[in-house]
Amino acid sequence: MRRVVVTGLGVVSALGVGAERFWSRLAAGESGLRPMRRLDATGLRNALSGEVPEEEWRACREADLPRPAGYAARAVAEALEQAGLDPELAGYVGATNFGGQHHWQESPAAADRYRELDFHGGAPCWDGPAVTLSNACSGGTHALGHAADLVRLGLCDAAVAVGFDELGMFCLSGLSILHTISTDTIRPFDVKRSGTIFGEGAAALVVESAEHATLRDATVLAEVLGYGVNNNAYHMTAPDKGGEGMVHAIRMALGQAGLKPGVIRCSP
Repeated sequence: MRRVVVTGLGVVSALGVGAERFWSRLAAGESGLRPMRRLDATGLRNALSGEVPEEEWRACREADLPRPAGYAARAVAEALEQAGLDPELAGYVGATNFGGQHHWQESPAAADRYRELDFHGGAPCWDGPAVTLSNACSGGTHALGHAADLVRLGLCDAAVAVGFDELGMFCLSGLSILHTISTDTIRPFDVKRSGTIFGEGAAALVVESAEHATLRDATVLAEVLGYGVNNNAYHMTAPDKGGEGMVHAIRMALGQAGLKPGVIRCSP
């Protein structure tokens, strides 16, 4: 099977619009969490969220697109520009949890607008394979893995993977009820952690075969070695405490990459 490489990146996030801005602020230790401005946090477990900065978004948004589709379109456009790739030559894999649910609640016309867009990032056309996934918090990673498989199996020479979402009261109220949202802040590796805090935005990557990238003289940013996807098949909202489903997914990823667990190292 063909090697798969990454040649383009695009980001819309709580740390700003654009991959370079996002990375520089992240590397500097900045947090994108702030009190909600667009939504009324009354009754939620936490008033903090990762909202996309409104001023930055207004300066670059696509005026004719609803917010989440606009996030996706902006991230995809940046990734394609960096890769120097025509979208008509690529496949597409998108992933979203709630898409435009915040706007669906406003009017039937908004729901009709989203059906027209079909969640394809506001793009006019994709000549290659095109699919949108919804796989909860792993959706974006699943999109990348699926896009890589399309290339690896020869179904297209290049593909765009994008994950995107918008904050809304429908999802935040449900996550509060489930006590998924932290009462204070995010401490993922702390025994006293009380949950997570959610954000919005989009991230896109262009993946293509190594041969295709070489022929285009494209700059290779990374290589996708393997991925795995699996279900816990345990509970509607709670994960298996033994992590059996997660372990299986990791083994699938390592198997596809042809690697043993011992070779994986985490940088300090």
